[in-house]
Amino acid sequence: YGFVATVDREIMRDPEREVVYGITDSCDEIVETLQGAPVSTDTDEIYTRLDDEQTERQLLAGRLNMLFKD
Repeated sequence: YGFVATVDREIMRDPEREVVYGITDSCDEIVETLQGAPVSTDTDEIYTRLDDEQTERQLLAGRLNMLFKD
């Protein structure tokens, strides 16, 4: 298990290191990138459209019921 201990010590000394394919293992870069990103997502737009569609259906159903009552 001496090998594992050596690897662990090496990782602790250099937290920002090249992993594979030139990818840098650094949480700081990820946080900096995400702080400038917009909060909303595509799902927000989808849910908004679904809610609008439901509201429109409810209005149409109400109008249809009014016509049947008259």
